[in-house]
Amino acid sequence: MSYCINPKCPSPDDIPDNTRDIVCPHCESKLVLNDRYRVTRLLGSGGFGKTFEAQDGGSESVVIKVLYRNHPKAVELFKQEAKVLCRLDHPGIPHVDEDGYFIYWVPGSATPLHCLVMEKIEGQNLVEWLDSRNREPIDADLARSWLEQLVDILDRVHQLHYFHRDIKPHNIMRRPDGQLALIDFGTAREVTGTYINKVGGGQNVTEIISAGYTPPEQINGKAVPQSDFYALGRTFVYLMTGKKPTHFPENPRNGKLLWHDAAPHIPDHFASVIDYMMAPFPGNRPQHGRIIFQALDDPEPGGNWDMGSETGLPSVRNGNSGRRWRRSTDSNLRTNSRLRSSRSVRTSRSKLEAWLEDANYYISRRVSLPKISWSQVVQGAAIALVLSQIYGYWRYGFFPANPVRLVLELPDSLFYERLIARRVGHVRSLALSPNGARIASGSFGTLRVWNAETGELEQQRSGHNDWVEALAFLDANRIATAGGAQDGTIRIWDVRTGIRQLTLGGHVDGTNAMLLAPGGQKLVSGGGDRAIRVWDTTTFAQQLVLRGHVAEVDALAISPDGQTLASGSRDGTIRLWDLDRGVQLRALTGHSGRIRALAFAPDGQTLASSSDDRSVRIWEIFTGREVQTLTELPTPVERLAYVVNPLPDRPESEAVVQLLGTTRSILVWQPETGERVHSLWSSGAPISALATTASGNTIVTGSPQGSIQLWRLPDVVAPPPDADAPPPDE
Repeated sequence: MSYCINPKCPSPDDIPDNTRDIVCPHCESKLVLNDRYRVTRLLGSGGFGKTFEAQDGGSESVVIKVLYRNHPKAVELFKQEAKVLCRLDHPGIPHVDEDGYFIYWVPGSATPLHCLVMEKIEGQNLVEWLDSRNREPIDADLARSWLEQLVDILDRVHQLHYFHRDIKPHNIMRRPDGQLALIDFGTAREVTGTYINKVGGGQNVTEIISAGYTPPEQINGKAVPQSDFYALGRTFVYLMTGKKPTHFPENPRNGKLLWHDAAPHIPDHFASVIDYMMAPFPGNRPQHGRIIFQALDDPEPGGNWDMGSETGLPSVRNGNSGRRWRRSTDSNLRTNSRLRSSRSVRTSRSKLEAWLEDANYYISRRVSLPKISWSQVVQGAAIALVLSQIYGYWRYGFFPANPVRLVLELPDSLFYERLIARRVGHVRSLALSPNGARIASGSFGTLRVWNAETGELEQQRSGHNDWVEALAFLDANRIATAGGAQDGTIRIWDVRTGIRQLTLGGHVDGTNAMLLAPGGQKLVSGGGDRAIRVWDTTTFAQQLVLRGHVAEVDALAISPDGQTLASGSRDGTIRLWDLDRGVQLRALTGHSGRIRALAFAPDGQTLASSSDDRSVRIWEIFTGREVQTLTELPTPVERLAYVVNPLPDRPESEAVVQLLGTTRSILVWQPETGERVHSLWSSGAPISALATTASGNTIVTGSPQGSIQLWRLPDVVAPPPDADAPPPDE
């Protein structure tokens, strides 16, 4: 049997059963499309087109979607579906050949029909399947199996920088063997730089709304890949309860769907994972599919995955689980407190006993101690205080200086090179020229350039109306400066003459961070307008504007190969971007406060971050997994940098990589173990700016008191050679 797809055919299904006919007897339209596909029957129809079953060469059955209305948006979505399905290769997604999309011209028509041929998925969609069993909810085992299948499909879609935007039971097919397939990619969207800019800039994109399944941000025209997880969670609420999500109320305080009582057969842990996927705010949902698999495999609720709830604790149907978890946590805290208290008491007692033993020794021996008058004590203390202030001002540029701190930092002074400047105002930013010959500092409205060898001030220029928040040497003779909230401009200077060469528009609400990409071809800035801007350093044209953060961008870092950009914001998230394409790769969540600093490891495989939550976290770039957490910091770490320390008489490949962080001291960690190997005091003054040489052995720090200091890192002691290792070649 043949079927005519001409929309004006008077009898499209009244065609004799003759496979040799290639032309419709009623309207003379072709019955074999693209010289290959014979349409056999109508499967369904929608607002813009119809779906047919066809025979491919008389054997295999396929599905052909035909678009009948040439509305520009409909054509765009139709072509988008063809493009997406051609790129996706997964058993849970209908296969489309590269030549699957074609245009068919109906005789006598001025407009073409757009056609798309795809694999036919046998079976029922999940609405039909659930209706066939009288809407009996699925059990927990089947729910987990299906969730793993669909998350695996979505993970493949998201890896190719697409997202579906219309996940619901109607668009999920159950094959006869029980396996699932995701269909209808007509609304899928590619995560391009243009799309991110539209969403971040407040522009709405095409709204695809399915009541009960569409997340809030998508209703507002700002869908993101995590929108798919929300819709998938809502789909499982329907499957596990037999009721549409719109049947259930939402918590008026946090927007969470109250569905648990309708699914008493579902374990608390699995229900918590579904709630995690349906978090009202996309930043509180899983950022990629691997996190969902991790949450499913985690035996403890909330073990390493954040539910995004108001309390930060996992959401469970039965409050007892949460209360037990909280009690055990409080118990652990009390136990640790008692242990610390007992250790403190034992330490105090041991010191007291030692003092009493010494006193008894002197008394028993009747040793006569020298008599010192109070006036002599006062005079000695006064002299020591004066000398400490002279030393502190000469050595570190601080007045007044803490004399106790000066004594404590004497061991660290071995690594302190010299004072570059004092009393130059609050130092907000520092930069070292590529050849290390110059040091630049930024304070309120002022750029200063120093000779790194002699400490001589070479240039001092005022140009900004606010703090100079960031500096970046473009080459040995040019530097870019970034102005704060009341300024927002980026200015390019010739450091030899002090002449301003160019002013860029920058960020509306101030430029908070700026750095030069490896290779020197791109300058990247982030600011108070929540945007990240990429500039060409040759023409200074703006190449990209990246948007995705919901608060100010305060920190930036670029991988050594120049391919990946990391951005940190006051919204507590870290986002990774493909710097060439302007596409967001993933978001890293885990910090509970503003992101202050970021730094890529020299191999580009890991990223370090610091936050107002007083932690430093190390992330694996490829997986987005947190691999190390450094806590117990007295204050937030303001700046981060990786340094490479070569080992004496060892090849360069065996150099030791260390992580620097600044608070009131320079902290040095071994990133693989999290062990702190050094703590270099800077006279107790906060460190507000940091710069390092390419090799990392030279460090420059700046303080709010106006001093700029030069440090040399301690040498790394080489481990002893392996006794079993063969001797080196002569």
